[in-house]
Amino acid sequence: MKKVITVPTSQSYKAWYNDPCYIDKTNIILEMKSSLKEGSALFFARPRRRGKSLFLSTIRHFFDETLFKEEYFQDKALWRDEELRKRAGKYFVMSLDLKPLYNRDSKKIEFDALWISILEQIPYDFLQNYLKNYFGVKENL
Repeated sequence: MKKVITVPTSQSYKAWYNDPCYIDKTNIILEMKSSLKEGSALFFARPRRRGKSLFLSTIRHFFDETLFKEEYFQDKALWRDEELRKRAGKYFVMSLDLKPLYNRDSKKIEFDALWISILEQIPYDFLQNYLKNYFGVKENL
């Protein structure tokens, strides 16, 4: 039987029942390694339906301290890279989806909603520690 490559969407869950195969894109993280410097930002612009969200979710699961699980990556090529292995699960990773913040009537992004979205993603203890380190505050916030 011929293998079918599928991309799951909320509209087509039954595509998963068509014997899908998995395409490992974690090697792209290996290729991006030199771009992953402290304080850097990466911008991914691709046409619709080209796997951006799935790939960004993979990046987030690899680097985020709350989402990382070694068993997801131990059989992938990037796990053999010692530098990346040391960085796995060590960061606070934030992802923003601007689509729900886009006002179709005014054709603008609602920045008040953007700030709320950002603040909702920051864990309280992360923010508290950051403020203590930045401002030198010693008492409980």
